[in-house]
Amino acid sequence: MSIPPLTPYIKQQKLIFIVKKETNNLDHLVNLFVNHPDLSQKRVLFIDDEADFASVGFRRDRTAQDGITMNVLAQKINSIRQGFENNYSFLQVTATPYSLYLQPEGAIELNSDVFEPIKPAFTSLVPIHDAYIGGQQYFEESQEPESPYSKLYIRVPDNEIDVLNRRDQRYLNNITTTPNLSVFRTSIMNFLVGGAIRIIQNGVNRKKYKCSFIIHTSTTRDRHQWQVELVEALLNRLTELADEENQVLKDLIELSYNDLAESIELNNDTPPTLEQVEPKVFEALRDGYVGVTKINSENQIAALLDRSGQLRLDNPLMSL
Repeated sequence: MSIPPLTPYIKQQKLIFIVKKETNNLDHLVNLFVNHPDLSQKRVLFIDDEADFASVGFRRDRTAQDGITMNVLAQKINSIRQGFENNYSFLQVTATPYSLYLQPEGAIELNSDVFEPIKPAFTSLVPIHDAYIGGQQYFEESQEPESPYSKLYIRVPDNEIDVLNRRDQRYLNNITTTPNLSVFRTSIMNFLVGGAIRIIQNGVNRKKYKCSFIIHTSTTRDRHQWQVELVEALLNRLTELADEENQVLKDLIELSYNDLAESIELNNDTPPTLEQVEPKVFEALRDGYVGVTKINSENQIAALLDRSGQLRLDNPLMSL
C-alpha cells in the first residue's frame, strides 16, 4: 500500500512486492514501474494469487464498442503486464482454475484493445498432504456408497439460499422450526455435535480441541450481517433449550449424532455413545464454547490471525 524510497542499491537487489488486489493498490504498482522504468528491465515474476477471482471478469457495457468490457482489476493487471516485453513470467495460482481454462487462446482483442493471454499455457499441481480433501473425494469417492465421502455433500435448496441472503425478521422467531432453514439448522447442529465428538476423542489423549465452521454464500456486507444474526439467534435459542433440558434439543442432537455416526462407521471408526455426546453439547452451549465472528473487509483481518498467519481460534468452536 506504500513503497519506501528505492535507492540505486536497493534496486540492484532481488525485490519482492506484496500488493493487495485492489484498484488503488494496483495503481501504486503501475506507478512503481512508471517512476522506476529501470525495474521493468529486470527479470520479473508476477504471481497472481486467487487468479480466477477478480483477475478474470467481464461485464456488459452498452457504451463499449463490443458491448462488453473487462472488469477494472483485470484491466489494471493487464496494463501492468503490457509494461514489459519478454523478460517477465506470469504465474496464476488458484485451487479452482476452471474460469481460467474457459478463456480464449492467446491474446484477447476487445474494444480495439489487446489483452494479454489469460488461459494458462500449462498447469502444475502443488504437492498435497495425506489429510487433504479435495476434488477426488468430492467428485469421485463421494459416488461410492461404501465410502465415508458419500456423506460429504448436502445440497442447499435454492429457496434456503434466498432466505440466507435476504433479511426477514420473522425467521429469528422460528429459527428452530422453520422448514426454510432446515439445512442451515442441521449444519450448525452437526457442527456442535461433531465438535463435541472430537472434544471427547481428544480428551482421551489430554489434548484441547478447537475447530471452525464457515458460512459463505455471498460477498456482500448486509448479507454477512444477516447471517450472523441468524447464527446468533439459533445459538441463543439452543442455549435456552439446554438450560431447560428441553426434549427438542435432545431430538436435534440425536438426529445429528445419527447422521455423523454413519460417516464415522464407514471410516471404520467407533464414535462415542450418544449418552456421552449429548451432555457435552449441553455443556458447550451453556458454557459459551461457541464464538461467532464476521470476517469481511469491515474487520481488521490481522487482528484475527495468530503468529503463523492462521485464523486465531479463541473458542473451542468458532462459527465464521
